[in-house]
Amino acid sequence: MDQILHNPSVWVLFSFLIFAGFAWRMGKDVFFSAIDARIEFVRKEIETARALRAQAQALFEEYEKKREQALLEAEAILVKARENAEHIRSQADTALAETLRRREEALAERIRRMEDVAIQDIRERAACLSIEAARRILREKLDQDAGGLLADRSFEDVARHIAH
Repeated sequence: MDQILHNPSVWVLFSFLIFAGFAWRMGKDVFFSAIDARIEFVRKEIETARALRAQAQALFEEYEKKREQALLEAEAILVKARENAEHIRSQADTALAETLRRREEALAERIRRMEDVAIQDIRERAACLSIEAARRILREKLDQDAGGLLADRSFEDVARHIAH
């Protein structure tokens, strides 16, 4: 035992145990209060993180619903646009058909008028040629003075009637 008391390692161990006991007695409250404060801080951080996660999840769900609604609205807009395009195409087809019909009628009317004018011109030309031929024939057959005067008056009357 004497040998144990003269060993410096034993005294270092003994001193350390006394110091540890004294430090434990004096610092345990400070140590535990620091640990408790740290535990409370971590607990609050965890609660804050949970609250933020819940808010993020709610926000995510809200935006997911908005995205789905936006997709539905986009699909509705596309359907409406297709319907409008079909309606516009139908109106354009109808307008084109109506325009073509009116142009065809106008052209038919124009052709009919041109035919009427051509027929009238041909009749006038034929009448003029007939009058001129009759005038020549009558001049040759009738007396020069009386027949010519009679023929000229008759032809002028006929020409006036044809012109009107």
